[in-house]
Amino acid sequence: MAPNARKNVRTSIQYDMDKIIALFVLLICASCQKDEYFGPVNPSTESGVVEQSSNLIYIGCEGNFQYGNASLSAINLEENTIENDVFQRVNGFGIGDVLQSMLHVGDSLFLVVNNSGLIRIVNDSTFEEIAVIEGFNSPRYMLMVGGHRALVSDYGGKTVSVVDLVKAKITGQIPAPLWTERMTMTENRIYISAMTDSSLVIIDKTTLEMEAKINLGIQPNYLFTLNGEVIVCGNGKAGSRILSIDQLNQISDIHSFDSRLSGASFYGENAYLLFRNTLVQLNLMTFQSRSFEHKAQTPYSVFVDQSGVYISDVLDYLSKGKVLVYDDHFEHKSTYRTGLIPQAFAR
Repeated sequence: MAPNARKNVRTSIQYDMDKIIALFVLLICASCQKDEYFGPVNPSTESGVVEQSSNLIYIGCEGNFQYGNASLSAINLEENTIENDVFQRVNGFGIGDVLQSMLHVGDSLFLVVNNSGLIRIVNDSTFEEIAVIEGFNSPRYMLMVGGHRALVSDYGGKTVSVVDLVKAKITGQIPAPLWTERMTMTENRIYISAMTDSSLVIIDKTTLEMEAKINLGIQPNYLFTLNGEVIVCGNGKAGSRILSIDQLNQISDIHSFDSRLSGASFYGENAYLLFRNTLVQLNLMTFQSRSFEHKAQTPYSVFVDQSGVYISDVLDYLSKGKVLVYDDHFEHKSTYRTGLIPQAFAR
C-alpha cells in the first residue's frame, strides 16, 4: 500500500475514533443531567455579567406597560454594588412585559411576567434562563405549596393555576374570583386575596378545594402569617387597616391609618408599612410602633430582612428608578439606581 494510502487509512480510523469518543462523552454528560429546575446551569461567558455570590438582593423592575422593557437587577451585599439588566445581558433577549413578582426557591429564581402571561425560570447566580412556564391569562404572584408544586394567582382569568415546577407546566386550575393577588399559607390552609370584592378565599392545602370566603371591607393588598394567624394589610375607602384572621375565621382589627399604603413587608414580629412620606414599623405582638420619614420621591414598595430596609422609588415612572437602603435604626445606608419602576424584591 502506498504511503499516502496508509496515511489516509490512519486518518480515517482516527476520525472515527474521535467521533466515538465524542459521542461517549456526550452520553455521559446527558446521563448526569438533573431532572429538575433547581440545579445550577453553565454560566454565560459572553454577557459581561460576573457570576454572582449567593448574598444578593434581587430587584424586579416592572418596566412600562406594553413596552416590554421589564428588567432584573441584583445588589451584591458583600461588595455594595448593583448590576442592572442582568437577564437581558446574559440571555440576549428581554424578560417581557411587566415583571409583576418574583419567587426564589433553591437556586432558581421565578420571574412572573404579568402582561406577557408567562413565568421565566432563571438560575439565581448566572441569570441564564432555564425554562419558561406558559399558558397563563395574566399571572400575578406565586406560592410554593409543597414539593415542586406552586400556585399562581391571576388577573381576569377566574382561576388560580397549579404548576409543576419540575415539568415547568400548568397541571391544574382552581376556580377563583376574577382577580386574585397575594397568597399565604398556614399549616393546613391556603389564603388567597380576592381584590374585586375585597375578600379572602380559603383553600384546603391537601385537596386544593375552597373551604370558605371571608369579606374583609378592605382590599387585601398584602398577606402574611404569624403564629397560625393571617395578617391582612390593605386600603379601604378612607385610609388603610391591618386585620388578623384566626383559625376560626374570626376577624380582629389591629390598627388603622388615615393614609393609604404604598407597600408592606413582614420580618420577625414586625410589619413594615410604607406610606407617602413615612415608614411605620409595627410590632404585631406588642402593638408598639415607631416611624421615620424616608427620602423616596415616589415610594412604591418595601422589603425588609436582616440586611436592611429597602424602599423602591419609581420617581416619575419614566426615569430609571432607585432603591434606598436603611439599617434597622432607620439610618440611610445607600442608594442604588435600577431599571424602570423597581417593585419586586427577593432574597
